[in-house]
Amino acid sequence: MSISAVSSNAIAAGGLFASPKTEASGPRTAREEFLEFAAKSPAEHLRDAILRALGTTEEKLQAMEPKQRAAMEDMIAERLKQKVEQEAEKKTGLLVDIPA
Repeated sequence: MSISAVSSNAIAAGGLFASPKTEASGPRTAREEFLEFAAKSPAEHLRDAILRALGTTEEKLQAMEPKQRAAMEDMIAERLKQKVEQEAEKKTGLLVDIPA
């Protein structure tokens, strides 16, 4: 099998790094779940945590009516802002000069 055959087969199958499997294609492996997790930025992880706290998911958010979705996005933005402000208030990693 040539490289071009492998490449065209990979593209036809959804690419070398295909999106996570759906129920129809079978359960996701631990490796696939880890790669999806590792690919997310800290902001995406924080957004996911906020969505879980609100009892929803990105998929449910996408399916909401525009007004309801806008209200949810406002709540998410407010919680993100609060979290950033809380993290900024933490005084970790400061150097202190204490004379002996």
